[in-house]
Amino acid sequence: MTKRFYSFVQTFSLLILFSCSKDVVEPFTAPILKFTIATSSGLGGTVSGGQNVDSGQAVKITATANEHFQLKGWTGDCGTFDKDDLEITITASKNCTVGAEFEKIKYTITATPEKGGVL
Repeated sequence: MTKRFYSFVQTFSLLILFSCSKDVVEPFTAPILKFTIATSSGLGGTVSGGQNVDSGQAVKITATANEHFQLKGWTGDCGTFDKDDLEITITASKNCTVGAEFEKIKYTITATPEKGGVL
């Protein structure tokens, strides 16, 4: 056989070998990461919304104060949030905790005497 013909036979055999393969290689897809958003609350209210979520998922957390209490502030390592926001949204990017501290509402009572009376 000539070199040219032998080279052609090798190339043709190689093409047949690759074209007859039954193995299908799927493209690599990275696994979806899961994160835990844990919640806690102190005396005077509750916090809802803790859960296990996929990376990048938005999680709504709601603080609900008991009667005669108000939200003092948010705690934890999920971010910084304004104490005036009773509902916050966190985009899951790590395992983290968020909590709410509540405080009693201070009321001002003003008394005025009736006509002719003294306090």
